[in-house]
Amino acid sequence: MLREALRYIGPGFLVTMGFIDPGNWAANVAAGSRHGYALLWIVTVSTVLLGVLQHAAARLGIASGLCLAESASRHFPRPVSWALLASALRYWL
Repeated sequence: MLREALRYIGPGFLVTMGFIDPGNWAANVAAGSRHGYALLWIVTVSTVLLGVLQHAAARLGIASGLCLAESASRHFPRPVSWALLASALRYWL
């Protein structure tokens, strides 16, 4: 049973670790140099939440065969799907 669970959990954790990239580290170092250790709790909480969200997205993909964007566009009305897309792309522009 544990082996079966690890088969599904593993990809989620690998994807989560992929988000700890040089840009993320640079932003963390810049914030740390400005605010010292006052923001360290945010890094810890955000890393834990990132793992939880990535795990949930991986489970969604395993159960439905759809990625998060496909699932949102299939199960939400079009205006809500577009608003979600716009909020995701806002950080890339």
